[in-house]
Amino acid sequence: YKRQLLWGTLLCAQSGASSDTKENLDLPYDAGGDGDKGADEDAPEVVVFYGQSFEGDGIFYWLDRSSATADGELNIEQRETVRNIMDFSPRIKFGVVFYDSGVEKFPASGLPIEATPSNKQAAVNWVMQVVPGTGTCVMRGLLEALKFANRSTAKRNVLIYLGDGFTTCPQKEAVAYSQKTLSEVRSRNTKNIQINAICVGTQVSEDFPKALAAMNAGTYSRVTR
Repeated sequence: YKRQLLWGTLLCAQSGASSDTKENLDLPYDAGGDGDKGADEDAPEVVVFYGQSFEGDGIFYWLDRSSATADGELNIEQRETVRNIMDFSPRIKFGVVFYDSGVEKFPASGLPIEATPSNKQAAVNWVMQVVPGTGTCVMRGLLEALKFANRSTAKRNVLIYLGDGFTTCPQKEAVAYSQKTLSEVRSRNTKNIQINAICVGTQVSEDFPKALAAMNAGTYSRVTR
C-alpha cells in the first residue's frame, strides 16, 4: 500500500510539472516582458523632408526665405514643413527658423516645444505667414537653430538646413562670411547636434552646405526639379 501511495504521489508531481510547463509554452513569445515596448519608445522617429529621411525625436529647421525663394521655392518649403509638423507624434520636440538678412523663429521664446495638437496648429499658422525677404545671412539663422537644439531635452536632436548654399549677406564678403559661420558652428555646437544640409534652387553654391554637413556628422543632398 505504501508503494502504491508513493507511486501515485510521483505521478501527480510529474503531471503538475507537465501542466506548468505547458502553460509557460502557451504564453506569447514576449509575454510578461516590456522589452519591445521600451525599444519602440526609444526608437527615433523618421521624418522625410524634401525626399530625404532623418531620424530623431528633436527636429529643428533652418530654412531660406531670401529673395531667391520668391519663384515658388518658399511655397514648397512651407508645404514640406507643414506636412512634417502635422505628422509629428506628441513625443517630438521641434522649432523652426527662417532666415534672410534677418531671422524669424517659432516659437519666439527660442525654446523647443512639444508636438501637441495645439502647438502643431500654431506652428503651421506661423509657417504659412512667412514671406520672402532679402539677403542670405545664414549665420544668425543657424545660431538660432542651434540654440533650439542645444536647449532640447530630446534624446536625438537633428538640425536641417535648407537653402541654395549662397552666403551673400549685406556688407559681408561671401567666402569670409561662410568660413566665419562654419567656425561659429564648430564652437557653439556643444551637444554635437547632427546638422544635415539640403541644397535647392536653379542656381546653387554647394561648398558651404557640403562643409557644414561634413563637419557635423550630417548628410548632404542636392535636390533638383
